[in-house]
Parts: sequence; structure tokens; C-alpha cells
Amino acid sequence: MRTYDVKNSMFSLLDFYIENLEIREEIYKFIESKEEHGFYFSRLTILHFEMFNGSSNEIIKAASAVEYLNLALDIIDDIQDEDYAGNAWGSINKATLLNYAILLIFISQKILIDIELMKKDAILRYFNELTITAIQGQHLDLNMICTNEEQYLEIIKKKSGALTSLAVVIGVLIAQENYALESIIEYATYIGISGQLLNDASDVIRLDDKSDVRNKKLTFPVLYLLNHPSQNLTIVKSYYNDEIGFGELIENRELIIREILNSKAIEYTLIYKEIFVQKALEIVKGIAFSNQKKKYEFIDFLLGGGK
Repeated sequence: MRTYDVKNSMFSLLDFYIENLEIREEIYKFIESKEEHGFYFSRLTILHFEMFNGSSNEIIKAASAVEYLNLALDIIDDIQDEDYAGNAWGSINKATLLNYAILLIFISQKILIDIELMKKDAILRYFNELTITAIQGQHLDLNMICTNEEQYLEIIKKKSGALTSLAVVIGVLIAQENYALESIIEYATYIGISGQLLNDASDVIRLDDKSDVRNKKLTFPVLYLLNHPSQNLTIVKSYYNDEIGFGELIENRELIIREILNSKAIEYTLIYKEIFVQKALEIVKGIAFSNQKKKYEFIDFLLGGGK
């Protein structure tokens, strides 16, 4: 059985492409931090490569490229939210950190340019198209261009769905598989949406400096709360309407958390999350993957929330 050491592959590729030792040493720390949270996207890439019985040694480079892209976008997301103090890059000034993020995007693309595969053009096309889609989704998210759940789901379809699709499609193409990608992209999009909804459900009761509520993000459960009839949630609505500050909100922390739990916003969000998981599973089960053992490993991965 082949094993894949994504972290050391990322280290090796960084050493190959970047001559500046200071830059390398900082990015090593970023990679190690990413590993602590799990290389979710590269695992999707590798699983899909294996489900189609891929044999190319280039898979580990491609998986590393996927993680480099997502690392870059994580950093940019933190810069935009101004909430990166607790991360591996928390002590780096914003201008330098942005430079690292830009560099990581181009490292990711350069890795894919340099791989030896007939389907390289298709890989690069999907890399660019899906990354552009994800960044447009991020724009909508940043500017809170949604007023209801349907609009929010469309935003995370573009943002999280596109990045998940990218990870999956690269794995399939590295396997040199000619399978039509439409159904694979469809279920990958559902997986991305379900993953974001899970994150939203976990985050809504956080009231620290990095929370969605603190940053007035309009996530799925927050939209539910803002339309909830409970009078005890009026303070949350007042905060989102700029009528009170975060200090006043946090003074009522225990009440707010209790009311969020009582509102069933988390359960409501998790029901929708499960709907998208089941949509993905329905498509996955209907595809005749070459390696059935890996197919069921992927299903277990999906049902386990990516763990």
C-alpha cells in the first residue's frame, strides 16, 4: 500500500522553488500548523486518485499544490477578517503576510505546471476556473451580499464548493481517468457546502474575537437567528444593526449562548448539512469507481465529516 507524506512533499517543493531561507523557514511553520488541523483537501485529492486506481508518482506533488493553494487562501481570509493573531502567521505584519499568500498561490500553480502528465492542460484549466469561482464567492461573503438562506447557500457553493471540487478533480485527472467530471463536480460541490455548514454550526456559539458573530458574518445559523422571534435574541440583532458594540454584547454572553442553543439554530443548520451530505452520497454510490475499497473509504470519510 502506497503512503503519501504531504508535509514533507510540501517542504521539498518549497526548498526546490524558493531560495530565500527566511521565507522558507516561515512557510515551514505555516505548513506544520496546517498539518495540525489535517490536510483535508489533499486527502480528497489522493482518495479520488486511488478510487480511479491512479498510478502516477506525480500525485503527491499535485496533492501538495492543492494544500498550498488552500493555505494561501486561508491566510488571505484571515487578513480580510483581521483575525489571524492566534495562527502560525499571527506575528507577521499584514503586508509581508499578504506577500507570502501571493507567493503560495504561484507556488501551487508552478507545481502543477511542472508535473509530467498528458492531462496537465485540463488540470491547469480547472485550477484557474475553480479558483476564480471560489474568489468570487469570497467577495460575496466579505461584502455580506445575502439576505436569506438561499443566497447564502449560493455563496458557499461558489466559495467552498469550488475549492472542494478543485481538490477532487485534480485527483481524478492525475489518475488519467476519462470519466465525465460533471457528476463528480456536482457531489464535490455538495461536500463543500456541507463542510461549510458544519463549520458555521460549530462557530455560532463562539463569542470570542475570532467568532462569526463578533465579525458580524451572515452565516447560515446567524441568518436563522436574525429572523427568530425570541425577544432575548434582540441584542444580537441590535449588534448586527450597529446599535450596540461588542462590549455590550459580551456582557450578556451567557444569556446569548443559552438563547442560541434554545433557538435550535445549530440543529437547523446541521439538518441542512446532512441534506447536502446525502445528496453527495446518492451520486457517489451511483458511480462505478475502479477501486471499490477506496470508494467505501471515501464514503466513511464523508460520513465522518472529513475525519
